[in-house]
Amino acid sequence: MLKSWLQSGLIAGLVLFMGSMGGSAWGAPLDDAIRQLNAHSSVAVTAEHASYRAVFDAVIELSEPPLPIGPSFNLTTIHAKMPEWSKVSAWAEANPKLASAILAARDAVATGMPYGVSAIESKYRDAGLYVGLVGEEGRSTTNFAYLGAVDLVAAYATAETYRLFEAGRTDDALRLSVAHLVLLRQFCDRQFTLEKKFAIRLLTEALGNLCDQMYVYLPTITREQFYDLAWWEILSLRPEPGRLEMPEGDRVLAESILRSTFDADDQADTEKFAEVYGPIQARDEPLTRFGAVKRWAWIATVHVSLEEALHKLTTVYDDWWRRWRIKDNDPVLDLPTAFDKTNAIRYGAVVLTLEDVESLFEIRNELIAAVNGTAMAAGLCGYVKVFEQYPPDVERVYAQFCRKLSDSDPWHPGQLDVAYRPFKYRFVSSRHAVDTVYGRVWVEKNTGLLYARGTDREDNLAESHAFDGAQGDMVIWPPIKALAREQGLVP
Repeated sequence: MLKSWLQSGLIAGLVLFMGSMGGSAWGAPLDDAIRQLNAHSSVAVTAEHASYRAVFDAVIELSEPPLPIGPSFNLTTIHAKMPEWSKVSAWAEANPKLASAILAARDAVATGMPYGVSAIESKYRDAGLYVGLVGEEGRSTTNFAYLGAVDLVAAYATAETYRLFEAGRTDDALRLSVAHLVLLRQFCDRQFTLEKKFAIRLLTEALGNLCDQMYVYLPTITREQFYDLAWWEILSLRPEPGRLEMPEGDRVLAESILRSTFDADDQADTEKFAEVYGPIQARDEPLTRFGAVKRWAWIATVHVSLEEALHKLTTVYDDWWRRWRIKDNDPVLDLPTAFDKTNAIRYGAVVLTLEDVESLFEIRNELIAAVNGTAMAAGLCGYVKVFEQYPPDVERVYAQFCRKLSDSDPWHPGQLDVAYRPFKYRFVSSRHAVDTVYGRVWVEKNTGLLYARGTDREDNLAESHAFDGAQGDMVIWPPIKALAREQGLVP
């Protein structure tokens, strides 16, 4: 049986409070939103091409993990040298059904998981594996309840992959690792901003784990396996704008809420504005709810019409779409967005019901850096397998060990018309210090050092490292976690 621990912790922080209107008040707008959400390509696939059923079936039967999933036990903290490894390894080995489900997801087209409590099978709904939309059946929240299960699956996949590597089953370990990446990539195609942020973070961290595994188990991984990783498996994740879509679920649901809070003359309904938007504003400070309700009753008297609100909603998303598809260093990105320029009173309902999609832009860059960098790291490992040393320059790994197109840093400061925007690489001839969250880590001499520039787009010579590139550079190879363990900085 699925334990209560799956529905605690993380899930509590992933609920969007959206008012308290009953289901009857939402009516047709909510029904239309559900139909539109479930017609999306990430949902509208046949049962045999969807991954969520097999994965969730296995999650429901999963035995309780040896430690609660949380900050101290998750995919970033699990490895074969951790103090609790014997218990973690035993738990992973005892649940082969989930490993099989993850492997099967590799052949799926999408998660196929529908939106709405009534749209998903009762066994998943009863286990808390669903998305309950605001207004549905009188619900006062949009609850992405299933996200705790994805976190759990990521922890399990990490444990089982390391267990297989330790058992000498290198091919099985790599197949499971890649299948898990594919599954997470499917969750990245979900439609809400919060879902996308969650899945992109997990996928980025899982790619970091693969680098860690390539480093630790380099002697047992063959040159051919590194080639497959570099040329095919990793690059198939495709996180670029043309393949990783901008989320539209927030817009669809926002339109539903807007249509439900205006009267028959398309004017703001004072009672509904107070009833819906007041609690939204007060969700982080419940004691201010009474004042917020009164404020929204007043805002309704000066708010634009429904037609104008829907037009603004379209304008905001059109602006985000244009920005989503241009290169990350285009000067246009430095200009205020349509969302930023929207009047928070006259268009208050629009501003309040939208997630700021712009916050996804840098998270997407982190994923692009992780995908391209991991493919490059696999190419470097392939070179080492053949020549027993790192190359003096990165160009020597092109074609024979990895694709040149992988050598692409999303934070490269080059001109927009420059197609080739490589990572920084150098052969370290003497020990090199890197300041990290773990403390100072040393890269030993005769090592190939590969890194992305980070969000400041400056080459900081890999003197400091941040996993998200927010401060300093993002060191991709050698993996910082592995060096920190080797040097006794983390257990």
